[in-house]
Amino acid sequence: MEINKFRYPFLGLAGNSGFGAYLLTLMCCFSFFLLIQYYLIPASGQIQSEYSAWYYFLQLIPFSIFLVLLLFFATFFHRRSLLSFLTGHTGFKWKRTLFCFGYWIAFNAIIELLNSVVFKHQYTFSFDIVPFFNLVAISLVFLSAQSAAEEVFVRGYLLQAICSNTNKIWLGPAGTSLVFLLLHNSNPENEQYGYWLMSSIYFTTGLLFAIFTVLGNGLEIAIGLHAANNFYTAVFVNFDSSALKTASMFHTKFDTAWPTLIANLSGLLLLYFILRKLNWIQTISAITNNTLHESYPA
Repeated sequence: MEINKFRYPFLGLAGNSGFGAYLLTLMCCFSFFLLIQYYLIPASGQIQSEYSAWYYFLQLIPFSIFLVLLLFFATFFHRRSLLSFLTGHTGFKWKRTLFCFGYWIAFNAIIELLNSVVFKHQYTFSFDIVPFFNLVAISLVFLSAQSAAEEVFVRGYLLQAICSNTNKIWLGPAGTSLVFLLLHNSNPENEQYGYWLMSSIYFTTGLLFAIFTVLGNGLEIAIGLHAANNFYTAVFVNFDSSALKTASMFHTKFDTAWPTLIANLSGLLLLYFILRKLNWIQTISAITNNTLHESYPA
């Protein structure tokens, strides 16, 4: 079968979509991932400060390896090209990833400015040039890889598995958003701001990322947004209960995560209209169309 005959969510049909291929891929990936973490956890535990660059690197490196393992075993067991796990286009659309990365960084900076001026949030400024540039370098490479690993696994591999085996395009975003929520179930933000509120943020953010993936025929948009969100938190403005403990440029405290939910929904809704204007995604109504042979914007 020719891959370009299928939408991205249904590209599993272009190769071996049997249960055994998924089971072998996941078993191999997670076995190696857990083995790597087994050897790295003692090393990270010997580091006194969780804000050090070395501790930060050790926390991220397993995800980079997981990304490589996932793409290797998935292409091998499913007998598909590596590109088919990333996008339904003839090539990965880097311009879309970089645009969404820049958009989400800028949007978060504007929200931060509003929080400071209008809502009087308090920020602590801390800048040390050498640790900061170490942080930036590690974040650009390994934090971006960690973000990509989550996207390729959740909104790539799992989304394609669900859609290809159920023939229901809406089940992919719904199912993977639940998985995305469960992956963040142990984050410290849940205890600080309330489990149900944080669950709403994780689920709705995951759902919108998945919708962008379906409408854009690939992971380019979701990877850009996810990487930008993590990069902004790690490098520019961190907070007490963040899962990413870094020596960021600013540090802040806030009592509730409701503004985060509202800001995320507003920013992603605005992005939808921008991407429609650029003709990079289909209309939202297309998600209910279950046709496998529909063309996408170039």
